Amino acid sequence: MDESLKITIATISGFVIAFFAEPVKIYFQRRDRREGIRKALYQELYFNYESLRRFVDGRGETITRDEFHRFVFNLKWLSHTEAYQHYMTHDIDLFYQLKESMVINWLYGQLISLIETARARFDAKDDPNITLNIVKNYLQAYKENAGNGKFDRRFLVKCIGIEKLKLVLEKDFIEPEQKSN
Repeated sequence: MDESLKITIATISGFVIAFFAEPVKIYFQRRDRREGIRKALYQELYFNYESLRRFVDGRGETITRDEFHRFVFNLKWLSHTEAYQHYMTHDIDLFYQLKESMVINWLYGQLISLIETARARFDAKDDPNITLNIVKNYLQAYKENAGNGKFDRRFLVKCIGIEKLKLVLEKDFIEPEQKSN
């Protein structure tokens, strides 16, 4: 083979590789970043679920005003939205590339609403059991979305573990007759 032909082939190969290398690199970086976002949000949502579940499990069907006061006072430590707020501010384009972004958005909206509602109901001296039911509805919504394929099941297991996921899926917070209302 002629030396100039080898040089020409090497030059063209170099240009082709350089042309495709950057997009391929960006693709893999974005894919890894999306996985990081998904992991952070799944873990934060599970932490919120677990914190609220522990509060509900320690109660019966009603709560006292003192229990409600402790719940509202500790709510800022029981719930976290830092990862969600960060990604909605800094990586919104990658967040909305997640197939489950709408469900995650909805769950965080429900959580933020729950926090605001609990504080407002406490300040208004409303019946604390209304807030208990709102918490139970949130927990039930998380459970149903974790079990119905809205989340990436394999990734959820990787984030929280199969045993924890099984515990989430077997616990009902709302009686069947309440779900239809």
